Amino acid sequence: MTAAWSDLEAWAQGQRTTVENDLSAAQAEAATSHQAHQDATATLEAAEQAHATAHSVHTTAVQQSAAADHAQSALTDRLSELQTLLDQAPPADALPGLLEECDRLEAAVETATAEASQTREALKAAEAEQQQWQARTATAWSELTAARDAVAALKPPSLDTDDLAAAWASLAAWATRAADDRQADTLRAQADAHTAHSEAEQLLGQLEGLLRDHDLDPQDLGDGPGRAAQAPRVVAVAAERARGRVEMIQRSLADAAAIQDKIGSARTQQQVAAELARLMRSNKFPQWLADSALDTLVAGASQSLRRLSGDRFDLSHHKGEFYVIDHSDADSQRSVRTLSGGETFQASLSLALALSDQLAGMGGATKLESIFLDEGFGTLDPDSLEMVADTLENLAQGERMVGVITHVTGLAERVPVRFQVHRDPHTSVVTREGT
Repeated sequence: MTAAWSDLEAWAQGQRTTVENDLSAAQAEAATSHQAHQDATATLEAAEQAHATAHSVHTTAVQQSAAADHAQSALTDRLSELQTLLDQAPPADALPGLLEECDRLEAAVETATAEASQTREALKAAEAEQQQWQARTATAWSELTAARDAVAALKPPSLDTDDLAAAWASLAAWATRAADDRQADTLRAQADAHTAHSEAEQLLGQLEGLLRDHDLDPQDLGDGPGRAAQAPRVVAVAAERARGRVEMIQRSLADAAAIQDKIGSARTQQQVAAELARLMRSNKFPQWLADSALDTLVAGASQSLRRLSGDRFDLSHHKGEFYVIDHSDADSQRSVRTLSGGETFQASLSLALALSDQLAGMGGATKLESIFLDEGFGTLDPDSLEMVADTLENLAQGERMVGVITHVTGLAERVPVRFQVHRDPHTSVVTREGT
């Protein structure tokens, strides 16, 4: 084991030395490579800068070459143009004739210039004269428009704005026709005025007749030409007088109505006194008391019956007979004998409740807070029994305690608190059921 460990440690030491030598060699090589990389980077930057400079120089040279080509092309074109002009020039022996022709043309130009100057002067004079005629024409149009506007109310014809003479002629012809028409209208108006005057005289005569018929004096109209205009004033004065008389009559009628009211009040008091005297007689007063008590009883029973029947029935009486008013049958009135068993129970219960309320009122502050019903429920049919049960439930929702004595099981089961009575030969046992 010790030898093995020694061999392994010697091998590891050798491996460590080898690795350290390799690491040192690698680090030296890496330093050399880094330096070489830096040198290459500097060389690359210098080469890129030289390339940029060369590219700029090349661009400038290309531009200058293009400009030189353009200038050369322009010079070539100009040289070709001059050569063409030289080719078209006349020969030298024709020049004297050409010069004489030039002199003749210049003289013709001077003559044309003088004639053009004279023409311009004539044109100016014509323009001045034209302006004068235009001013005169505008003045004439203004006069024509003013003449037409002066008679615009007479609806003259529209004018031709393109021909002044035609417009004046049209307006003059219309004026002639209008004058003739106005003259004819004047003659007709004079005739109408004469006719209207005659009719006014007739109407004035009728007005005077109406005034006399209503007891008014026609002399109040005066003698001037405006007699008819005075009629409203005369009628207004008469109306005011009549209004005063009407007010006097109305006051008299009011006084008479007040007297009639007093008479009616006195007559009512007399009738009340006579009725009281009749009722206070020994044979009438008890009947009046009984009728009054029955009215109170029926009124209270009617309220209860309406509530118990779901607003269907009201109760009334006449000559000792009870009647119901059926609201579900157009408020028809019929005898209580026509009611079914359940409806009869409702009517009877309503009378009993009203009677208990009336007795409680007669007893002072006494209030009946409970009621017990002991009736032959067993004789009722199922529908009537159902109606009676609903009536008792509605009645129990008030302030009274309702007690029911019955042998009908269906009715007893609907009572929330029940007391069952069981009998044997010796005694009776009462058992409470419900809550």
